[in-house]
Amino acid sequence: MGEVTISSKFQIVILREVRKQLGLKAGQKLKDIVPAIIQADEVVVNITGGTTAMQHIVQQIAALAAELGRSVRRVALVDRRLPQEQREEPYVPGELIRLDRERRE
Repeated sequence: MGEVTISSKFQIVILREVRKQLGLKAGQKLKDIVPAIIQADEVVVNITGGTTAMQHIVQQIAALAAELGRSVRRVALVDRRLPQEQREEPYVPGELIRLDRERRE
C-alpha cells in the first residue's frame, strides 16, 4: 500500500486489521478517525473489494462522515482488464464509478 499512498495528493486513513475490529473495537477505531474526517472537505469511500467486514466498516465511515456534516461520495473502482493483465501490471487506474450523489446531511 505504501507505493500507492506515497504518490497520492489526498490524506488517506487506513484501518489495519479491520476483520478484527468488529463490535466495540470497530466503534473505537471509528472515533480515532473523527479528527481526519472533521478536517476533510469531502470524504470519498471506496467500496471495492475486501471482506464483508471491511465493507461494513467503510459504510460506517461514510455514515459517520455524513453525521459530521462532511460531503460524502461513495465510489467503486473497476478494472476491466483480464486477470492476468491485472497481475502483471497492477498499478493501472481503473474506471471510477460514482455510486451516489454528493451530499451534506
